Amino acid sequence: MDKKELVSIGIDIGGTKISAAAVQNGKIISEVLVYKTPDNVGDLLNVVFEIIENLKDQFKAKFVGIATAGTVNIDNSKVTGSTGNLPEGYGNLELKKMIEEKFNVKAFIENDANAAAYAEFKIGNAKGDNNTVVITLGTGIGGGIIVNGKLLRGKSGVGAECGHIPINIERK
Repeated sequence: MDKKELVSIGIDIGGTKISAAAVQNGKIISEVLVYKTPDNVGDLLNVVFEIIENLKDQFKAKFVGIATAGTVNIDNSKVTGSTGNLPEGYGNLELKKMIEEKFNVKAFIENDANAAAYAEFKIGNAKGDNNTVVITLGTGIGGGIIVNGKLLRGKSGVGAECGHIPINIERK
């Protein structure tokens, strides 16, 4: 199969909504699916699995890329810390393993701001620039940095996280 024929499923998991589409050569080739983010981890998984099942069958997708709010480990296999409006237990899911075993596809998990920075670098407004900073405003405040053409991930995968810092004014 020609590499240009390969189709991926892109899923963006945020605190208020989940969006997904089939993608080929950097272009969306399906309807963009949008769901409200469920308030429990079981329902969230069911939505993700339903998306993959439907798009995989329809477009013969071989890859699943998930951009998610929260921090992602250096192996791009699981969320290690999530935002307050994602369901309890979300940060404990072995998403990559679960998806690969259930659907026989290659899966990749990345922080949503890192994914946005990489997309801008590869096919967006920053195409051709080897050094780029992207700030995202969504579920939280996120950051993605490209240095010398490579995504800055840091030692543990959270190198560019510039999110908010909680301040407790009642603390003594």
